[in-house]
Amino acid sequence: MSTPTRRQQQAEATRDAILGAARELFAERGYAGTSIEEITARTGAARGALYHHFPSKEALFRAVVEQLEAELMAGMLAAIPLDRGPWEQVEAGCSAFLDACLDRGVRRIFLLDAPAVLTLDQEAWPALLELARAQLRNLFGDDADLDADSVASALLGTLNGLSRGYLAHAEDPAEARRNAQVVLARVLAGLRGG
Repeated sequence: MSTPTRRQQQAEATRDAILGAARELFAERGYAGTSIEEITARTGAARGALYHHFPSKEALFRAVVEQLEAELMAGMLAAIPLDRGPWEQVEAGCSAFLDACLDRGVRRIFLLDAPAVLTLDQEAWPALLELARAQLRNLFGDDADLDADSVASALLGTLNGLSRGYLAHAEDPAEARRNAQVVLARVLAGLRGG
């Protein structure tokens, strides 16, 4: 693997700065309330540099959403206690996701604006769905009473409803988070058959 040139390093630093500024502004003002001019002003990058890395505001927003999704997945994986049973592991991962939804930026960007700005086929949590499928297949193996793909879809449907339909709009996010945990526990108990 070759060492990046100084120009490549500068281009990557510019791209990272643009992503960081856009993420801050999207979290503060939302997608509609953020302009390309504000992003370039915050970074000091030229408008042409922004469009070199991101052909449109929507493409920039999509990159921010993908970055958030990757962070959410990493947080879910880190929260899974490997010394516990499969259902406890699933609950810990789902709970970590709901905890992350208390973050103002996650709520604004990932839960509220992403479904409005990106079409469903572009933004249907594909990485989270694949993570859930892989983890459930790994946890339950071939002998599971439930199909891992269907359980993953059910869990993501539950998380989608709790996060986007409930937590994102709650006047008291902390109380909504407690209520969401009760619902999650009951859904998981139902899937486990208990």
